[in-house]
Amino acid sequence: MQENHPVLPHVLSVNLEDQHSALLAGDIATNLISALSRIEMACAAILLVTIPFQWFFIDLSDPSVKLSAFLRSGLFPGGGGHS
Repeated sequence: MQENHPVLPHVLSVNLEDQHSALLAGDIATNLISALSRIEMACAAILLVTIPFQWFFIDLSDPSVKLSAFLRSGLFPGGGGHS
């Protein structure tokens, strides 16, 4: 990116020692993280709806299946460790 000298007129109108590429990289990373956060929230919403239904469809007589169902149900609320 440094050799392209990108210009971000909406962010900065003067070149502060070739810092435009760093600003562009930060803008790209922010947009990617924002998009991934929306996907994460959609997946969490789907899991919130589907985790309770697992109890009706799985074989609870198998102890390992029962343990994994308890783990999935118990760990879901603590899985979103960021703000």
